[in-house]
Amino acid sequence: MKNKLLLILILMISINSGFKAQVGINTESPSKTLDINGDVRVRNLPTSSSMTGKFILTIDASGNVKKINNTARAIGDVKNGLQTADHNGWYLMDGRNISALSTSARDNAVTIGITTTIPNMADRMIRTLTSGQTRGTLAGNNMVTITASNLPNYNLATITLASAGDHNHTWYDEYDFSTPGAGLQYGPYYNHGLTTRTVGTTADGNHAHTVTASTGGTSQPLNILPQYMVVNTFIYLGQ
Repeated sequence: MKNKLLLILILMISINSGFKAQVGINTESPSKTLDINGDVRVRNLPTSSSMTGKFILTIDASGNVKKINNTARAIGDVKNGLQTADHNGWYLMDGRNISALSTSARDNAVTIGITTTIPNMADRMIRTLTSGQTRGTLAGNNMVTITASNLPNYNLATITLASAGDHNHTWYDEYDFSTPGAGLQYGPYYNHGLTTRTVGTTADGNHAHTVTASTGGTSQPLNILPQYMVVNTFIYLGQ
């Protein structure tokens, strides 16, 4: 019975097509080659492992069906998103081995040079390829330690302590009892003779003094990570 109804429908469309350039289903005034006023259901669609050379169908607010070239999504495309898991052919770049992927996704990964593991993009940013670099390379640091070579080429002002030239230092020995003339007298009172003498130290000539000061630093690395929003990174390998 179903086959008969389908045949009748085809015949009606064929007859209608002979008289009209447009065919309407559930409408007497079709505006397109095929104008369906109602729900559409399609069964048993074949699956495809690649979107290459295919189109995406879209429907506008008026129900018009249009196609979009699939150039906006190709094998190897990378995107950021708030999704937490693989979805619609996009695979989380979490460092997993490609053996865990579907056969088609694994084959697609190999075609773009991913032969063992998906690069792990956790806590990383994307850098554009430059000369001498290899796609998919993981490198860089969020922390950096400054060394002397990183400091500006700046000469501090020279500080020289003043030199007084040859000079002597004088000191006094007020209690030299070995000098003749010193004596003590027994009784309620006593006195003693004191002799003053001058002793000169050896002169060392003109000389300078070196002053050393510590910076007080502890060589703690600097965090150079800019302000950010946390997202996940995905790569498109197809379904």
